[in-house]
Amino acid sequence: MSHHKKKKPPAFVKYGRPIVQIPYRYIHLIATLTVIYHLCTLGFLIELINVAHHFKAHIGDYLNIIVENGYVMVYVLYISSILGIIMNIFIAVVAFKLVSHVGKLFYWLLFVSVLLAVVMMIFILGLIFYMFSYAFSRNPEGMDFFYTSMSNYSTDGLTKTRLDIMQIELQCCGARNYTDWYAVNWYDTNFVKLNSMNIKLVGEVPFSCCNIRTIFPCIHHGIESGINDYKYDVLQNFSINMDGCWSVMERRKTKSGLSVAGYLFGQLVLLIIGFIPLRLLQTASNEKRGFSLEGHTYTGWLWGFYVGGKRHTGDENQ
Repeated sequence: MSHHKKKKPPAFVKYGRPIVQIPYRYIHLIATLTVIYHLCTLGFLIELINVAHHFKAHIGDYLNIIVENGYVMVYVLYISSILGIIMNIFIAVVAFKLVSHVGKLFYWLLFVSVLLAVVMMIFILGLIFYMFSYAFSRNPEGMDFFYTSMSNYSTDGLTKTRLDIMQIELQCCGARNYTDWYAVNWYDTNFVKLNSMNIKLVGEVPFSCCNIRTIFPCIHHGIESGINDYKYDVLQNFSINMDGCWSVMERRKTKSGLSVAGYLFGQLVLLIIGFIPLRLLQTASNEKRGFSLEGHTYTGWLWGFYVGGKRHTGDENQ
């Protein structure tokens, strides 16, 4: 009676961990797919840079009016995307060289690639938690910072431009509401002499406070007076945005912070997916410090470590 050695399946459990048997002919296929995947992932990372540009123009510049760290979300996206691009290019080059070169050098480069991927995943996860914290954080001192920006409206051209664009785009006015502008000399008093007018105007706001959806002409001076020349009635023809920019920006900050966290989560998912074949290649190369044996079946795994001729995964007694 002949005895046949039982053939192991391509994937099985050893030391309580899943082990994958990888024939030599599949090594180059996995390496090629790894190259293609990481190059395709560059498209997502480049898009993150475009998103960062958008956030800077439509969120960061406005947040800088109410807080000192308004570009936090922009910096987070820039850092995560640029580091991701560098890492992906490095991994793609290593995997590409692996297809044509199987020396021991690339065994160590595979190890470095895996280490970089793990560090990057931990870093992105930390950024996700940080963005959640930032999105729901509240800064009471930001109100004073906003009032300071309003007081510089007539003297600082950059501040004036940012406030005007913010109030037009977000359809808001003042910090808490439009009456905040009443106490601010937002116009150049050298050119406007209210005392020379026959009537005293009550209520002055910049033109950027006008509601673009109103069907009435926008009256942004003498709001509380009622000027006969304009046939204006404050109760019927009010055309100024009533929402304060502080509350609007707080809502926008929360929404944008969660969006950034979502982009980072997408990057983390892509990292995890790309890590699987990379880790299998790296662990499979442990046995011979490379892939020099044609026809050989290599053993790969996702976690655990290898010392000498024995693989350790933490459950040796199972």
